[in-house]
Amino acid sequence: MIIGSDENPVEWCFNIKLTRQLFPTIQHKGKKFVGPRDYFKGMRFGEYLAAQARYSEWVENKTVQNLAQFFGVLYRF
Repeated sequence: MIIGSDENPVEWCFNIKLTRQLFPTIQHKGKKFVGPRDYFKGMRFGEYLAAQARYSEWVENKTVQNLAQFFGVLYRF
C-alpha cells in the first residue's frame, strides 16, 4: 500500500517536506560547490539513485572515499 491519500496515492510526494538544505554552497580549495535546493528540488532522479547508492555504501563501509563520492553526487561546481 502506498502511504498517502486514497483518492490520489502520489499526492503525498508533492506535499511532504523531508529535507531542508542547510549547506546550499560549500567552499573547498578555492572552488564553490552548489548543492541541491531545499527538499532536493532540482535533483534529477538519476542523481537521487546515485546518491542513495553512495550513501548506502558509506553506511556499510564508513570510508572517506564513500563519503566523498556521496557528496560528489550532491554538489556541483
